[in-house]
Amino acid sequence: PLFVTWKKKESSRTSWRLRGCIGTFEARPLAKGLEDYALISALKDSRFRPMAQKEIPSLAVNTSFLTNFEDGKNCYDWTVRSADMTCHTCLQCQERR
Repeated sequence: PLFVTWKKKESSRTSWRLRGCIGTFEARPLAKGLEDYALISALKDSRFRPMAQKEIPSLAVNTSFLTNFEDGKNCYDWTVRSADMTCHTCLQCQERR
């Protein structure tokens, strides 16, 4: 499981803003997964227009590799840690609200 995140530095700002981020929870060969998701997150993230060649000098890329998954009893069964996490909403938990 991996994610590729692109950020863009605006010329008038010192901070970076999200420019694209897509990944997969499926196991994939590392080189092929990075190649595929670098392109997918750059060109097919529906929140953004496809990246243009003129943007390349202002882009930075980050990769996240996810490991050590644990099954939870429900969507409330997790503990905040310093590592990244994803919480999938389950129908049972939505019904409790």
